[in-house]
Amino acid sequence: MIKRRSVVAFVASLVGLALVACAAQPAAPAKPAEPAKPAAAAPAPVPAPAAQPAQPAKPAAQPAKPAAAAPAKVEKDYELKMVGIMPMAHFSQKAMQLMADRMKELSGGKIKVTTYLGGSLYKDKDEVEPLRTGAIDISSHTYSNWNAYVPATEIWDVGGLFPGGWDQKLKVLDELMKVFDPELQAKAGVKQIGWLAYGDLGTLGNNARPITKPEDLKGLKMRGISRRMAKWQESLGSSPAVISSAEVYTALQRGTVEGAMSGSTTFTDRKWIEVVKHVTNVDGFAHMFFYIHMNKKRWDSMEPAAQQIVLQATREAQESANKVALDEHKKAVQVIAQKTQFVQLSADETKRVWAPTTKAVVEEYFKDSGSLGQQIKQLIDRTS
Repeated sequence: MIKRRSVVAFVASLVGLALVACAAQPAAPAKPAEPAKPAAAAPAPVPAPAAQPAQPAKPAAQPAKPAAAAPAKVEKDYELKMVGIMPMAHFSQKAMQLMADRMKELSGGKIKVTTYLGGSLYKDKDEVEPLRTGAIDISSHTYSNWNAYVPATEIWDVGGLFPGGWDQKLKVLDELMKVFDPELQAKAGVKQIGWLAYGDLGTLGNNARPITKPEDLKGLKMRGISRRMAKWQESLGSSPAVISSAEVYTALQRGTVEGAMSGSTTFTDRKWIEVVKHVTNVDGFAHMFFYIHMNKKRWDSMEPAAQQIVLQATREAQESANKVALDEHKKAVQVIAQKTQFVQLSADETKRVWAPTTKAVVEEYFKDSGSLGQQIKQLIDRTS
């Protein structure tokens, strides 16, 4: 009996030991919590690509190319009249129609523009008073119409004034407008809202002889573009007559003048090549930009949002014309060469032979332009 109890006690102790041993087993090191797989290293916070250097915040949404900004809402309704003077086929008139269309589009139909393009309402010289009095609201025209108010506006009238030629002229357009606009508002009652490229202004046509050098103009009765250009022609012995380009075809046909000076696109689009025998292009001698003006009272009556749209639409038209002006000149020259006895003078000949003949006219321009002339001279010197 005693022996049986001993066995039972022995077995019981063994079981106890086993239980203790089991309890003592470090809970199978809880599979050492598999070192918590470092929280799967929280996918090792994929170093947030060092915030990928904030990818320079795409320069504030890439300065929103000003024109891309949605225009402010226009509250009022406006009806404007716009006038253009060149033939309908001329690229400048296409740019003006673009301007009118964009005003309507950008304003959600609030600004409606009736266009009278192609010289259908007024000739160039006849636009001034209707624009000043408000009979029309917007027009494009040549510089010579405004020299009585601001003599410095004859700037495109002087060959050789810009050493850097076409590219330099494009560069200074905005600054020139800042010079002219306050003067035009104060003295002429119009606001300048932009420019419209015309391009080449160094094409000479006549029915007497080929022109290869300045002296060949001597004795010819030539249409002059404006008062100041006429003085240059006169200094070379020509007899200039300042008449509207719309009247030149008939004047040439009747022999009222023997020749005319203008741009190549006028020779083609106004069909002067039908009534002249000899044509010479003096490469880069002069270029012209039409002024785009708006009646000042009409401008002042518009809310700021509407004014901004007018400026934006004008800028788009300006850029459109600037892009194609030289290409249109080249196309026109090709047509002229096929239809007339044509002479093309090089840019080098222009610089060496023709530009020096304008020296006196250039000096007179700066003198007549007063303080504005000095500002313009500094601008030309700075951008040359």
